[in-house]
Amino acid sequence: ANTDTFTMTIPTIYAAAASGPSWDATGPSVSGTLTENTAITSIYLPTYVTGGVGTLVYSSSDLPAGLEITAGATSITGTPTGGTYPTAATTADIVVTDGMANTDTFTMTIPTIYAAAANVSWDATVTGIPTSLQVSTPIATVQLSNSVNDIPATAIWSVATGTLPSGINLNTSTGDLTGTPITDYAFETYVTFAVQESGVPANSATSTSITFPVVDAAATETFTFDTGTSLGTDVAGGVIFGPTTILATASQGTAFTYLFTSNDPTNFAITVTNDNEVSSIPPRLLIAASFTIEGEIKVGAITKGTRTFTIQISASTPCLSPVANICS
Repeated sequence: ANTDTFTMTIPTIYAAAASGPSWDATGPSVSGTLTENTAITSIYLPTYVTGGVGTLVYSSSDLPAGLEITAGATSITGTPTGGTYPTAATTADIVVTDGMANTDTFTMTIPTIYAAAANVSWDATVTGIPTSLQVSTPIATVQLSNSVNDIPATAIWSVATGTLPSGINLNTSTGDLTGTPITDYAFETYVTFAVQESGVPANSATSTSITFPVVDAAATETFTFDTGTSLGTDVAGGVIFGPTTILATASQGTAFTYLFTSNDPTNFAITVTNDNEVSSIPPRLLIAASFTIEGEIKVGAITKGTRTFTIQISASTPCLSPVANICS
């Protein structure tokens, strides 16, 4: 009747399971944008798993650098770091294992991880913004970069809100504003400009707001003769007069031509060379008299300006057989 007793360990007896752990159809996913040196929003994995026996263990061997599932943890956490950014979108296999060594794997999409945004800042006042605008008058180039600090080498410039005056353009690579207003506008224009590093998400952009003045209608162009009305006094008859150059100006630089006519082409014929050089051989006169030349400034077929020019012809000696004051 001698006896001995041994105490045997009986492990946990689990409930019967139809299968091991299983990821649901959607599986875990990244929330928001991933950016270098910025901690991700923790991804709690048990939310996406059903079934399994005993304690579930989560693991992954191909998460991006800086992201992890630490031993015994149930979430993906961490801060992207140590890679070359921006990265291309990729995937990572997330494995769940239960107490009976049953496993299931979900391939999770890892979106682009952007480079950390540069520490860009705008000056309190943006320099070079025009104080007045007028249709058909080009603006001086405005270099927005002169008012921004720590501009990244791969900066992208944009209009975040508002609309530039019609005809004014932003170079998205240099940040320069150029152009010529083409539509008058009676109100000020409010525009927000943004600059950000290429390859970082839009929410990392740094912006500032600028007010553009009203756009005035185009000024009326004026065409004016610069040469005075008198081309000569006491001019001798019978000898060549000129050529005399007659000049005019268009206030906005529009190209034009000249047209000159004599008031008395029979007795006072004129010759025009190079469009605005006038010459003549005035008649010999018994009594001094004046002849006139009518000058026109032409844009196409349209006359934009006129002037009457006078030449005073002196009396000729001797004057033989004059007819109507003209010597023979």
